[in-house]
Amino acid sequence: MVNGIPELKEEHEGTCKGCSQGKNVKKPFTKNDTRSREVLDLIHSDVYGPIAMKSLGGNQYYVTFIDDFSRKTWLYLLKNKDKVYEKFQEFKNEVENLIERKIKTLRFDNGGEYTSKELIAFYKEAGIKKELIFPYNP
Repeated sequence: MVNGIPELKEEHEGTCKGCSQGKNVKKPFTKNDTRSREVLDLIHSDVYGPIAMKSLGGNQYYVTFIDDFSRKTWLYLLKNKDKVYEKFQEFKNEVENLIERKIKTLRFDNGGEYTSKELIAFYKEAGIKKELIFPYNP
């Protein structure tokens, strides 16, 4: 037996605040009506990389395009970030010809690969609204 440790009571009154909070059940998320109503109304995009090991084709980056309505995802491999403009044009031509609708809004983080003068001019020419979100930095 150890000397100097106070004797604790086994019986106590009520429940402590920490125990009560720990047993609380989380409430479900509220319904969010910001989802688009039709295909190509809103496209989410992001660039990832550089990846530590290059692919067999020498690619170190990839760009994703996700349709908000259908959640369909397109992924394009890139050798470097300056190919985003080229891949966005390729994606735009592919989906607009396939679906016979125009992309209305492109949502992306404020990364430099989306904000080049060349791409901004392309958005205006194509009538695409751009929405910026804050980048995620864990």
